[in-house]
Amino acid sequence: MTLPQHIGFRCGEAFVTLCFFILGANIGSFLNVVAWRLPQGRSIVSGDSCCPGCGKSISRRDNVPILGWLWLGGRCRSCQSAISSRYPKVEALTGGIFLLFYFLQLISGGAALPLRTINLYRGVLWTVMFAKWDLIGLYLYHCFMLATVLAAVLMIHDRFRLPRRLQLFTLTLAAICPLLFPTLILIPAFPAIPTGSYSATHAPPACLLFSLAGLTGGAAAGQLFSWFSQRTRMPSEQRLPAGDLKWMFAFVGAVLGWQSAATFLVFALALLLFCRWLTDGSRWGPAWLLAALLLHHATWRLHWIWIPTM
Repeated sequence: MTLPQHIGFRCGEAFVTLCFFILGANIGSFLNVVAWRLPQGRSIVSGDSCCPGCGKSISRRDNVPILGWLWLGGRCRSCQSAISSRYPKVEALTGGIFLLFYFLQLISGGAALPLRTINLYRGVLWTVMFAKWDLIGLYLYHCFMLATVLAAVLMIHDRFRLPRRLQLFTLTLAAICPLLFPTLILIPAFPAIPTGSYSATHAPPACLLFSLAGLTGGAAAGQLFSWFSQRTRMPSEQRLPAGDLKWMFAFVGAVLGWQSAATFLVFALALLLFCRWLTDGSRWGPAWLLAALLLHHATWRLHWIWIPTM
């Protein structure tokens, strides 16, 4: 490969990487809408974004994720009232999450995924250009999970209760997806089902068992976490609603398996105690739950090695 060809190839890789960040930032922009409108019973698909001060619709050129807020200096073009910096922060955070797991899960050939043989051919060319759809599907499915949890964290931070329709929709979707796309299952519900055997691990009964075990085990983990938080000295206003906690852990269990819900519980408890030791815990709000899930997911393959067969 000549030097110009090599430079062109690297530029192409950088462009694809940027596209994944832009995808995440746009999802983050949508999460801002979901977190604000859904708890108030407003539509998340119709109606333009408006200035919180004057109520005037924000034009499309000013609504570009991250850049739009920077162009306007954090103020409305019409009335010059301040627009919260939370919007670009959420967009940048979501873009960063998509980018992080783009490197850890996708172009690494699945290096962060447990009980899965890492792809021999890796990188942008061999996983994205010559699409490995099983790997891309896992990446998008897990990003959907992380984005949903982020939206829930934003709602809880704003002291909204999670809408029941959001909980039912996400749990139903998480339970159905493994039935429709069995390759989304990485860890079987029980060791009696051999891994690596498509006919056994991905048969409809095994997929259904995976979803049911994930939902049940996750809900139990959420109940246990709620019980623990009630018996600590955490002020009542800092405690998260028990129903929301059970939903979050059940959702993670349905997507990743009941084993991951259990390890997510361990990470969440450890971070909770660390945050309370570091500060009074009040400024962290529910953010440590997202941090615990990100930490779990980034080290999934590493810590799974040390977990005895369940």
